[in-house]
Amino acid sequence: MFKKVLAALMMMFAVFCVSGAEVTEVASSFDYENPFDFNLNVQFVSTHHYGSIKREYNTYADYVYEDIGGNPYYTTESRRVETKEYSGNPHLYLLRKMLISAEIGLYHNLSLSFDLPIILSESYNMVVNSDDATPGEMSLPGQGLFPYSGNLDYEHKGVGDIAFGLQWAPFSEERKNRFFSWLLGMKVTFPTANVKTPVGMNTVENGIVVPSDNTGNVGEGVFRFDLRTAVSKRYDKVEPYLQFLVSIPVNSKKNIYVNPKKAFMFNLGTEFNFHENKDLGQRIRLRTDLEFLFTTKGNAYNSITNARWVYDDVDTVNDFGWNLPAGEGDSYNLLPFEDPWMQVSGMLKLSARVWKYIELGGFAKFGYRHKHYLTNAKEGNPGFVTGLDDQNTPWISGSGQRGKLGGRLLAETYLVLDWGFNLALLF
Repeated sequence: MFKKVLAALMMMFAVFCVSGAEVTEVASSFDYENPFDFNLNVQFVSTHHYGSIKREYNTYADYVYEDIGGNPYYTTESRRVETKEYSGNPHLYLLRKMLISAEIGLYHNLSLSFDLPIILSESYNMVVNSDDATPGEMSLPGQGLFPYSGNLDYEHKGVGDIAFGLQWAPFSEERKNRFFSWLLGMKVTFPTANVKTPVGMNTVENGIVVPSDNTGNVGEGVFRFDLRTAVSKRYDKVEPYLQFLVSIPVNSKKNIYVNPKKAFMFNLGTEFNFHENKDLGQRIRLRTDLEFLFTTKGNAYNSITNARWVYDDVDTVNDFGWNLPAGEGDSYNLLPFEDPWMQVSGMLKLSARVWKYIELGGFAKFGYRHKHYLTNAKEGNPGFVTGLDDQNTPWISGSGQRGKLGGRLLAETYLVLDWGFNLALLF
Protein backbone atom coordinates (compact mmCIF):
# COMPACT_ATOMS: atom_id res chain seq x y z
CA MET A 1 0.00 0.00 0.00
CA PHE A 2 2.79 2.38 0.93
CA LYS A 3 4.49 1.68 -2.39
CA LYS A 4 1.34 2.50 -4.40
CA VAL A 5 0.62 5.72 -2.49
CA LEU A 6 4.19 6.96 -2.83
CA ALA A 7 4.25 6.12 -6.55
CA ALA A 8 1.03 8.09 -7.05
CA LEU A 9 2.54 11.10 -5.34
CA MET A 10 5.61 10.85 -7.55
CA MET A 11 3.42 10.87 -10.66
CA MET A 12 2.02 14.24 -9.61
CA PHE A 13 5.50 15.69 -10.06
CA ALA A 14 6.43 13.77 -13.19
CA VAL A 15 5.65 16.66 -15.53
CA PHE A 16 8.56 18.56 -14.03
CA CYS A 17 11.08 15.92 -14.76
CA VAL A 18 13.97 12.73 -17.89
CA SER A 19 15.31 9.35 -17.90
CA GLY A 20 18.04 8.41 -15.51
CA ALA A 21 18.40 4.86 -16.91
CA GLU A 22 21.81 3.42 -17.83
CA VAL A 23 22.31 2.82 -21.57
CA THR A 24 19.84 -0.05 -22.22
CA GLU A 25 17.80 0.05 -19.02
CA VAL A 26 14.17 1.06 -19.43
CA ALA A 27 11.21 1.31 -17.05
CA SER A 28 8.76 -1.51 -17.78
CA SER A 29 5.21 -1.76 -16.45
CA PHE A 30 2.54 -4.49 -16.64
CA ASP A 31 5.11 -7.24 -16.18
CA TYR A 32 4.71 -10.28 -13.96
CA GLU A 33 4.98 -9.18 -10.31
CA ASN A 34 5.80 -5.65 -11.53
CA PRO A 35 2.60 -3.86 -12.60
CA PHE A 36 4.13 -0.38 -12.39
CA ASP A 37 7.62 1.09 -12.90
CA PHE A 38 8.54 4.65 -11.97
CA ASN A 39 12.01 6.16 -11.46
CA LEU A 40 12.83 9.61 -10.11
CA ASN A 41 16.39 10.91 -10.33
CA VAL A 42 17.96 14.12 -8.99
CA GLN A 43 21.45 14.81 -10.26
CA PHE A 44 24.00 17.56 -9.65
CA VAL A 45 26.45 18.19 -12.51
CA SER A 46 29.50 20.46 -12.63
CA THR A 47 31.20 21.14 -15.99
CA HIS A 48 34.58 22.87 -16.35
CA HIS A 49 36.25 23.99 -19.60
CA TYR A 50 39.94 24.88 -19.48
CA GLY A 51 41.83 26.44 -22.37
CA SER A 52 43.24 29.50 -24.08
CA ILE A 53 41.80 31.85 -26.67
CA LYS A 54 44.18 32.91 -29.42
CA ARG A 55 43.83 35.35 -32.29
CA GLU A 56 45.31 35.06 -35.75
CA TYR A 57 47.41 37.96 -36.94
CA ASN A 58 48.72 38.74 -40.40
CA THR A 59 52.23 40.21 -40.11
CA TYR A 60 54.68 41.31 -42.75
CA ALA A 61 55.78 38.43 -44.95
CA ASP A 62 59.41 37.25 -45.22
CA TYR A 63 59.11 37.16 -48.97
CA VAL A 64 57.01 39.43 -51.23
CA TYR A 65 55.81 38.41 -54.70
CA GLU A 66 54.81 40.58 -57.65
CA ASP A 67 51.87 40.08 -59.97
CA ILE A 68 51.98 40.65 -63.74
CA GLY A 69 51.43 44.37 -63.16
CA GLY A 70 54.41 44.64 -60.82
CA ASN A 71 52.22 45.08 -57.74
CA PRO A 72 53.58 43.44 -54.58
CA TYR A 73 51.54 40.85 -52.76
CA TYR A 74 52.05 37.92 -50.41
CA THR A 75 50.07 34.90 -49.32
CA THR A 76 48.02 34.90 -46.17
CA GLU A 77 49.78 31.76 -44.91
CA SER A 78 53.20 33.43 -45.14
CA ARG A 79 52.07 36.19 -42.74
CA ARG A 80 49.95 34.27 -40.27
CA VAL A 81 50.88 34.05 -36.61
CA GLU A 82 48.84 33.41 -33.46
CA THR A 83 48.85 35.41 -30.24
CA LYS A 84 47.27 34.44 -26.93
CA GLU A 85 44.50 36.89 -26.02
CA TYR A 86 42.68 35.29 -23.06
CA SER A 87 42.92 32.34 -20.71
CA GLY A 88 40.61 30.84 -18.10
CA ASN A 89 39.80 32.26 -14.67
CA PRO A 90 40.59 29.45 -13.95
CA HIS A 91 37.85 28.21 -16.31
CA LEU A 92 36.84 29.58 -19.68
CA TYR A 93 33.44 28.06 -18.93
CA LEU A 94 31.83 26.74 -15.75
CA LEU A 95 28.38 25.18 -15.48
CA ARG A 96 26.63 23.95 -12.36
CA LYS A 97 23.14 22.52 -12.73
CA MET A 98 20.55 20.29 -11.12
CA LEU A 99 18.86 17.80 -13.42
CA ILE A 100 15.48 16.55 -12.21
CA SER A 101 14.39 13.56 -14.25
CA ALA A 102 11.74 10.89 -14.22
CA GLU A 103 10.80 7.79 -16.21
CA ILE A 104 7.41 6.06 -16.21
CA GLY A 105 6.87 2.57 -17.61
CA LEU A 106 3.98 2.58 -20.09
CA TYR A 107 4.03 -1.08 -21.09
CA HIS A 108 6.53 -3.91 -21.57
CA ASN A 109 9.94 -2.22 -22.04
CA LEU A 110 8.31 1.03 -23.23
CA SER A 111 8.65 4.17 -21.13
CA LEU A 112 7.96 7.89 -21.15
CA SER A 113 10.54 10.28 -19.71
CA PHE A 114 10.66 13.92 -18.60
CA ASP A 115 13.61 16.20 -18.03
CA LEU A 116 13.95 19.55 -16.26
CA PRO A 117 17.38 21.23 -15.93
CA ILE A 118 17.86 23.97 -13.35
CA ILE A 119 20.94 26.06 -14.17
CA LEU A 120 22.42 27.16 -10.87
CA SER A 121 25.23 29.07 -12.58
CA GLU A 122 26.58 29.15 -16.13
CA SER A 123 29.58 31.47 -16.30
CA TYR A 124 32.01 32.52 -19.02
CA ASN A 125 35.30 33.82 -17.58
CA MET A 126 38.26 35.19 -19.53
CA VAL A 127 41.50 36.66 -18.19
CA VAL A 128 43.31 39.02 -20.55
CA ASN A 129 46.80 37.80 -21.38
CA SER A 130 48.55 41.11 -20.70
CA ASP A 131 49.81 43.13 -17.77
CA ASP A 132 49.18 46.36 -19.65
CA ALA A 133 46.26 48.24 -18.09
CA THR A 134 45.64 50.07 -21.39
CA PRO A 135 45.05 47.69 -24.32
CA GLY A 136 46.91 48.63 -27.48
CA GLU A 137 45.46 49.49 -30.87
CA MET A 138 45.99 45.98 -32.15
CA SER A 139 44.12 44.30 -29.29
CA LEU A 140 40.48 43.23 -29.36
CA PRO A 141 39.41 46.00 -26.91
CA GLY A 142 41.55 48.54 -28.76
CA GLN A 143 39.60 47.92 -31.95
CA GLY A 144 36.24 48.09 -30.19
CA LEU A 145 35.63 44.40 -30.78
CA PHE A 146 35.68 43.38 -27.12
CA PRO A 147 34.91 45.31 -23.90
CA TYR A 148 37.70 47.61 -22.81
CA SER A 149 37.95 46.27 -19.28
CA GLY A 150 40.57 43.56 -18.99
CA ASN A 151 39.11 40.40 -17.44
CA LEU A 152 35.62 39.48 -18.64
CA ASP A 153 32.99 37.65 -16.58
CA TYR A 154 29.43 36.78 -17.65
CA GLU A 155 26.81 34.64 -15.91
CA HIS A 156 23.52 32.98 -16.83
CA LYS A 157 21.09 31.13 -14.56
CA GLY A 158 17.51 29.93 -14.43
CA VAL A 159 15.20 27.05 -15.34
CA GLY A 160 16.17 25.43 -18.63
CA ASP A 161 14.22 23.91 -21.52
CA ILE A 162 11.93 20.97 -20.69
CA ALA A 163 12.35 17.69 -22.58
CA PHE A 164 10.12 14.65 -23.16
CA GLY A 165 11.29 11.28 -24.39
CA LEU A 166 10.29 7.73 -25.32
CA GLN A 167 12.43 4.64 -24.75
CA TRP A 168 11.68 1.20 -26.15
CA ALA A 169 13.65 -2.01 -25.78
CA PRO A 170 12.70 -4.49 -28.55
CA PHE A 171 15.03 -6.95 -26.78
CA SER A 172 15.51 -6.91 -23.02
CA GLU A 173 17.88 -9.47 -21.60
CA GLU A 174 16.70 -8.72 -18.07
CA ARG A 175 13.03 -9.41 -18.81
CA LYS A 176 13.04 -12.49 -21.03
CA ASN A 177 15.48 -12.37 -23.95
CA ARG A 178 18.76 -14.17 -23.27
CA PHE A 179 20.57 -12.93 -26.37
CA PHE A 180 21.22 -9.22 -25.75
CA SER A 181 19.51 -5.96 -24.79
CA TRP A 182 18.71 -3.40 -27.46
CA LEU A 183 17.21 0.05 -26.79
CA LEU A 184 15.81 2.72 -29.11
CA GLY A 185 15.19 6.19 -27.73
CA MET A 186 14.02 9.62 -28.80
CA LYS A 187 13.99 12.81 -26.75
CA VAL A 188 12.51 16.16 -27.81
CA THR A 189 13.58 19.35 -26.05
CA PHE A 190 11.12 22.24 -26.27
CA PRO A 191 12.11 25.95 -26.17
CA THR A 192 10.20 26.64 -22.94
CA ALA A 193 12.82 28.82 -21.21
CA ASN A 194 13.70 32.43 -21.94
CA VAL A 195 16.30 32.47 -24.71
CA LYS A 196 19.94 33.11 -23.85
CA THR A 197 21.21 36.05 -25.93
CA PRO A 198 24.23 38.38 -25.70
CA VAL A 199 21.94 41.43 -25.62
CA GLY A 200 22.40 43.53 -22.50
CA MET A 201 25.52 41.72 -21.30
CA ASN A 202 27.72 44.81 -21.77
CA THR A 203 27.30 48.47 -20.90
CA VAL A 204 29.27 51.75 -20.79
CA GLU A 205 30.75 53.24 -17.63
CA ASN A 206 32.71 56.49 -17.79
CA GLY A 207 33.01 56.09 -21.53
CA ILE A 208 34.45 52.55 -21.31
CA VAL A 209 32.62 49.40 -22.43
CA VAL A 210 32.50 46.87 -19.57
CA PRO A 211 30.41 43.79 -18.63
CA SER A 212 27.04 44.91 -17.27
CA ASP A 213 26.87 42.27 -14.49
CA ASN A 214 23.40 41.35 -15.75
CA THR A 215 22.36 37.71 -15.35
CA GLY A 216 21.37 36.25 -18.69
CA ASN A 217 18.81 33.59 -19.61
CA VAL A 218 19.56 29.92 -20.30
CA GLY A 219 17.14 28.75 -23.03
CA GLU A 220 18.43 27.64 -26.44
CA GLY A 221 15.38 28.79 -28.39
CA VAL A 222 15.37 25.65 -30.58
CA PHE A 223 13.59 22.32 -30.74
CA ARG A 224 16.21 19.64 -30.22
CA PHE A 225 15.69 16.04 -31.36
CA ASP A 226 17.99 13.47 -29.75
CA LEU A 227 17.88 10.00 -31.33
CA ARG A 228 19.85 7.15 -29.78
CA THR A 229 20.29 3.42 -29.93
CA ALA A 230 22.27 1.15 -27.61
CA VAL A 231 23.04 -2.54 -27.23
CA SER A 232 24.49 -4.47 -24.30
CA LYS A 233 25.12 -8.06 -23.27
CA ARG A 234 25.56 -9.42 -19.74
CA TYR A 235 28.40 -11.90 -19.13
CA ASP A 236 28.35 -12.90 -15.47
CA LYS A 237 29.84 -9.87 -13.67
CA VAL A 238 30.47 -7.67 -16.72
CA GLU A 239 28.14 -6.06 -19.26
CA PRO A 240 29.78 -4.40 -22.31
CA TYR A 241 27.75 -1.94 -24.38
CA LEU A 242 27.75 0.31 -27.44
CA GLN A 243 25.71 3.47 -27.91
CA PHE A 244 25.17 5.96 -30.76
CA LEU A 245 23.38 9.33 -30.49
CA VAL A 246 22.45 12.07 -32.98
CA SER A 247 21.34 15.52 -31.77
CA ILE A 248 19.51 17.67 -34.35
CA PRO A 249 18.39 21.24 -33.49
CA VAL A 250 15.48 22.84 -35.36
CA ASN A 251 14.88 26.58 -35.18
CA SER A 252 11.82 27.91 -33.39
CA LYS A 253 10.22 31.33 -33.82
CA LYS A 254 12.30 32.80 -31.01
CA ASN A 255 15.64 31.25 -31.99
CA ILE A 256 18.81 33.33 -32.48
CA TYR A 257 20.62 30.77 -34.63
CA VAL A 258 21.10 30.85 -38.39
CA ASN A 259 22.72 27.43 -38.62
CA PRO A 260 22.78 25.65 -35.23
CA LYS A 261 25.43 22.96 -34.75
CA LYS A 262 24.46 19.29 -34.97
CA ALA A 263 26.16 16.72 -32.75
CA PHE A 264 27.02 13.02 -33.16
CA MET A 265 28.17 10.84 -30.29
CA PHE A 266 29.48 7.29 -30.13
CA ASN A 267 30.48 5.63 -26.91
CA LEU A 268 31.45 2.19 -25.75
CA GLY A 269 32.14 0.79 -22.34
CA THR A 270 31.55 -1.89 -19.77
CA GLU A 271 29.63 -2.13 -16.53
CA PHE A 272 31.19 -4.24 -13.77
CA ASN A 273 28.74 -5.68 -11.24
CA PHE A 274 30.77 -6.12 -8.06
CA HIS A 275 27.92 -7.05 -5.74
CA GLU A 276 24.30 -8.05 -6.27
CA ASN A 277 21.71 -9.25 -3.73
CA LYS A 278 18.32 -9.60 -5.40
CA ASP A 279 16.53 -10.48 -2.16
CA LEU A 280 17.52 -7.17 -0.55
CA GLY A 281 17.54 -5.25 -3.83
CA GLN A 282 21.20 -4.31 -3.44
CA ARG A 283 23.69 -3.78 -6.23
CA ILE A 284 27.10 -2.11 -6.64
CA ARG A 285 28.45 -1.48 -10.15
CA LEU A 286 31.20 0.49 -11.87
CA ARG A 287 30.74 1.86 -15.37
CA THR A 288 33.71 2.64 -17.63
CA ASP A 289 33.05 4.63 -20.79
CA LEU A 290 34.96 5.97 -23.80
CA GLU A 291 33.11 8.71 -25.73
CA PHE A 292 33.68 10.32 -29.13
CA LEU A 293 31.70 13.53 -29.71
CA PHE A 294 31.66 15.44 -33.02
CA THR A 295 29.87 18.69 -33.88
CA THR A 296 29.31 20.27 -37.29
CA LYS A 297 30.15 23.86 -38.20
CA GLY A 298 27.51 26.35 -37.15
CA ASN A 299 26.38 28.97 -34.67
CA ALA A 300 27.43 28.33 -31.08
CA TYR A 301 27.04 30.12 -27.79
CA ASN A 302 30.69 29.79 -26.82
CA SER A 303 33.09 31.52 -24.44
CA ILE A 304 33.49 34.71 -26.53
CA THR A 305 29.83 35.29 -27.48
CA ASN A 306 28.91 37.83 -24.81
CA ALA A 307 32.14 39.79 -25.30
CA ARG A 308 31.81 39.70 -29.10
CA TRP A 309 28.79 41.99 -29.06
CA VAL A 310 30.48 44.96 -27.45
CA TYR A 311 27.58 47.24 -26.62
CA ASP A 312 23.97 47.14 -27.76
CA ASP A 313 23.64 50.85 -28.56
CA VAL A 314 27.10 51.54 -29.98
CA ASP A 315 27.49 52.97 -33.51
CA THR A 316 29.93 50.38 -34.75
CA VAL A 317 30.36 51.89 -38.22
CA ASN A 318 31.27 55.40 -37.08
CA ASP A 319 33.10 54.45 -33.89
CA PHE A 320 35.03 51.39 -34.95
CA GLY A 321 34.73 50.97 -38.71
CA TRP A 322 33.07 47.56 -38.64
CA ASN A 323 29.50 46.71 -39.51
CA LEU A 324 26.90 44.22 -38.41
CA PRO A 325 24.95 42.57 -41.24
CA ALA A 326 22.31 44.90 -42.67
CA GLY A 327 22.48 46.99 -39.50
CA GLU A 328 19.47 45.16 -38.10
CA GLY A 329 18.86 45.12 -34.36
CA ASP A 330 18.34 41.35 -34.46
CA SER A 331 21.91 41.01 -35.68
CA TYR A 332 23.11 41.53 -32.14
CA ASN A 333 21.59 38.16 -31.33
CA LEU A 334 23.38 36.22 -34.05
CA LEU A 335 25.94 33.87 -32.60
CA PRO A 336 29.48 33.36 -33.90
CA PHE A 337 30.15 30.62 -36.45
CA GLU A 338 32.23 27.96 -34.74
CA ASP A 339 34.19 25.37 -36.72
CA PRO A 340 33.59 21.62 -36.31
CA TRP A 341 35.39 19.94 -33.44
CA MET A 342 35.80 16.48 -31.98
CA GLN A 343 36.08 15.66 -28.30
CA VAL A 344 37.36 12.39 -26.84
CA SER A 345 36.38 11.64 -23.23
CA GLY A 346 36.75 8.91 -20.67
CA MET A 347 34.36 8.37 -17.76
CA LEU A 348 34.09 6.38 -14.54
CA LYS A 349 30.74 6.07 -12.75
CA LEU A 350 30.05 4.24 -9.50
CA SER A 351 26.47 3.34 -8.56
CA ALA A 352 25.27 1.70 -5.36
CA ARG A 353 21.69 0.54 -4.84
CA VAL A 354 21.52 0.49 -1.06
CA TRP A 355 17.92 -0.71 -1.03
CA LYS A 356 15.47 -1.81 -3.71
CA TYR A 357 14.03 1.73 -3.86
CA ILE A 358 17.16 3.88 -3.38
CA GLU A 359 20.31 4.23 -5.50
CA LEU A 360 23.26 6.60 -5.07
CA GLY A 361 25.85 7.37 -7.71
CA GLY A 362 28.74 9.57 -8.70
CA PHE A 363 30.79 10.07 -11.87
CA ALA A 364 33.81 11.88 -13.28
CA LYS A 365 34.53 12.44 -16.99
CA PHE A 366 37.63 13.98 -18.55
CA GLY A 367 37.90 15.00 -22.20
CA TYR A 368 40.11 16.72 -24.77
CA ARG A 369 38.77 18.91 -27.58
CA HIS A 370 41.08 19.69 -30.48
CA LYS A 371 42.09 23.19 -31.57
CA HIS A 372 39.25 24.90 -33.43
CA TYR A 373 38.03 28.31 -34.60
CA LEU A 374 35.47 30.11 -32.44
CA THR A 375 34.77 32.71 -35.16
CA ASN A 376 34.92 31.69 -38.81
CA ALA A 377 31.93 33.08 -40.72
CA LYS A 378 32.32 33.93 -44.39
CA GLU A 379 31.98 37.53 -45.48
CA GLY A 380 28.35 38.27 -46.31
CA ASN A 381 27.02 35.63 -43.93
CA PRO A 382 24.83 36.77 -41.04
CA GLY A 383 26.95 37.34 -37.97
CA PHE A 384 30.14 38.17 -39.90
CA VAL A 385 32.18 40.84 -38.10
CA THR A 386 35.19 42.48 -39.71
CA GLY A 387 38.23 41.89 -37.54
CA LEU A 388 36.86 38.70 -35.98
CA ASP A 389 35.84 36.46 -38.87
CA ASP A 390 37.94 37.61 -41.83
CA GLN A 391 41.32 36.31 -42.93
CA ASN A 392 41.90 38.42 -46.04
CA THR A 393 45.38 39.75 -46.74
CA PRO A 394 45.55 43.39 -47.96
CA TRP A 395 48.13 44.80 -50.40
CA ILE A 396 51.42 45.85 -48.84
CA SER A 397 51.00 49.34 -50.28
CA GLY A 398 47.81 49.76 -48.26
CA SER A 399 48.90 48.11 -45.06
CA GLY A 400 49.09 50.10 -41.87
CA GLN A 401 48.51 48.84 -38.37
CA ARG A 402 44.97 47.78 -39.23
CA GLY A 403 46.24 46.16 -42.43
CA LYS A 404 48.16 43.63 -40.36
CA LEU A 405 45.02 42.12 -38.87
CA GLY A 406 43.86 38.61 -39.54
CA GLY A 407 41.12 38.35 -36.97
CA ARG A 408 39.83 34.82 -36.44
CA LEU A 409 39.68 33.62 -32.84
CA LEU A 410 40.45 30.04 -31.89
CA ALA A 411 40.49 27.87 -28.80
CA GLU A 412 43.33 25.52 -27.96
CA THR A 413 44.65 23.45 -25.04
CA TYR A 414 40.97 22.71 -24.54
CA LEU A 415 40.22 20.31 -21.68
CA VAL A 416 36.78 19.42 -20.32
CA LEU A 417 36.03 18.03 -16.86
CA ASP A 418 32.57 16.85 -15.80
CA TRP A 419 31.69 15.45 -12.42
CA GLY A 420 28.52 14.93 -10.43
CA PHE A 421 26.45 12.78 -8.13
CA ASN A 422 22.84 11.67 -8.03
CA LEU A 423 20.07 10.21 -5.89
CA ALA A 424 17.55 7.91 -7.58
CA LEU A 425 14.25 6.61 -6.22
CA LEU A 426 13.12 3.43 -7.97
CA PHE A 427 9.60 2.02 -7.81
